[in-house]
Amino acid sequence: MSSKAGSRASGSKPSGSRTSKSKTSKSKSKSKSKSKSKSSQASLLQLYCAIYTPLFGNYYHWAFAVHDETTETWRLFEVVQDEHDDFHPNTLRGPPTASLRCLQPLTYLGAMNAGLMEVLVSRIQEIQVPGQTLFWNCQDYVMEIWDIVGECGMVGQNNYMQGRENMMPYYGQDYGDQEDGVEEVEEEVDEEDGVDRPHVLSEEFVYDSDS
Repeated sequence: MSSKAGSRASGSKPSGSRTSKSKTSKSKSKSKSKSKSKSSQASLLQLYCAIYTPLFGNYYHWAFAVHDETTETWRLFEVVQDEHDDFHPNTLRGPPTASLRCLQPLTYLGAMNAGLMEVLVSRIQEIQVPGQTLFWNCQDYVMEIWDIVGECGMVGQNNYMQGRENMMPYYGQDYGDQEDGVEEVEEEVDEEDGVDRPHVLSEEFVYDSDS
């Protein structure tokens, strides 16, 4: 009798072991699913159009801004132009709102998978910057980047159209004619110190660049 009771007692142990194992596996699967959902959310990059009031003239300055929320880092893509020079691409690191001329809140465009960033950078580098021209500027550069995002399927079609629509109110000569007043101030400064200095058409090239 004692041997049978002992065998029964010993036989009950695996049952409890199986129960604890099943509970452990369930908890592990839940934690894995949670971590996967968190990682999928964390892998998204937030895309913005950073819009700045002009240093002079009546065109808003634009930059394409990418924010990685997991690392809290920013990358900005823009073209800049000196007074006597061509347009040339410029890449910045840091929040666009560090500039006092940046409009807030930023113009939101959408979100894309972080794994596509290298592809996007490569395509941005292929954009033909025309140099000196009256028919193309920093706004068109950002529009071309957004077209790449849409054409490559980095965002959905509805998202692409909505992002484009969000930018359009600031496209073109929307800021107002402020050129005359600023030019007068600049001429007075030049006359006072007697030095003729070139003017930078994009303040971001001086203010925000980390290069």
